[in-house]
Amino acid sequence: MNTESFFYRSEGKRKLLIVSYGIENKGSKTAYFSITGATYRPVNSKSGISRYGEEYTKVEGKYYSCESCGCIHETIMSITSKFNDLIPMHSSNIYGYPLHGFDNGYYHLCNGFQDIKTSDEGFADAFCNYYRIPRNLFSLLVGTSCKEEYAIVLFENNVPLLWSEQAEKAIKQYEL
Repeated sequence: MNTESFFYRSEGKRKLLIVSYGIENKGSKTAYFSITGATYRPVNSKSGISRYGEEYTKVEGKYYSCESCGCIHETIMSITSKFNDLIPMHSSNIYGYPLHGFDNGYYHLCNGFQDIKTSDEGFADAFCNYYRIPRNLFSLLVGTSCKEEYAIVLFENNVPLLWSEQAEKAIKQYEL
């Protein structure tokens, strides 16, 4: 995995963001894109270890304690725009297909996402952004009656080719 560090100001303090990105193959038959991050706050420590035994991260001679970590894409995008085109690829396989893209895509089309319902005003845009498909295909997909028909519409409109092109571009751009 590649890592990059970014300092930013929050709550009047100089904080740290470490972004990890690359292609993973843990527990999967197919390699996939991964981008995660961790935010850190500064701490006063001479030993680099908290009284609870937590080991602090040392950067540029100062110690930092982890505040948040994992799939913090919104936080990453609020601090740096460098990864805005890689973040949508997270969990997509190396051919660009979103995680269970056909099954999950049809499920989300019918049921919405955890934080947005199919009846919500922004659902179509959220769906198209999440699955990286052109907005003009949404009305065709809404008319599908099963996941197989959903997949056929995607193939007829060259979406898998689009996904593959996006993957190739990301692999070249980030030297993955």
